[in-house]
Amino acid sequence: MKKTILYLILAAILMTGSSWGAEGSRGQFKNEFKERRIAHREQQQQENQAFRRSLKDLDPAERTAAVKSHRSQQYQENQAFAEALHQERMIRVKQHLEQAGNLSEEQKAEILNRMEANYQERVKFHEQQHRENMAFLDTLQDMEPEARKQAMRDHRETQKSEREAFRQKMKSERQAFRQSMRPGNTN
Repeated sequence: MKKTILYLILAAILMTGSSWGAEGSRGQFKNEFKERRIAHREQQQQENQAFRRSLKDLDPAERTAAVKSHRSQQYQENQAFAEALHQERMIRVKQHLEQAGNLSEEQKAEILNRMEANYQERVKFHEQQHRENMAFLDTLQDMEPEARKQAMRDHRETQKSEREAFRQKMKSERQAFRQSMRPGNTN
């Protein structure tokens, strides 16, 4: 059902088509992607709420197994969603670069290669965090409820700060790359 809803959302967005042609602006395109990411996140939040309610009657070992399974499933869904967005973004950028007369073929190739490298770096980062999450869930089984809650909070805060540091690193690298691609820049 989750995938059906996701595909319906994707189909509805693709049928609008206004931001896919030459007439679509970059802002429309970015807003469309942002709306799709928000809809995906909201759908997962609803699924998570229903899932948490289903855990109430399970013993700790069953609960941990169910949580790991649920998280792995959502991780795979997130990977597929991110891959679909990435492919659409790459198509859009290739179309835009074909029309850009002020860039050499080498610069165009460099832009596309950089986008692909950044995407792969994000994928690796998310894989690492997912592996950490799965390993962390195994450590929770023998803890008392209050200690488990504190450990979960600490883990969540650690990952949040790691994500923020990663985002800032990617942002600064992206800005430096854009600056290096500007006309007249000899770097």
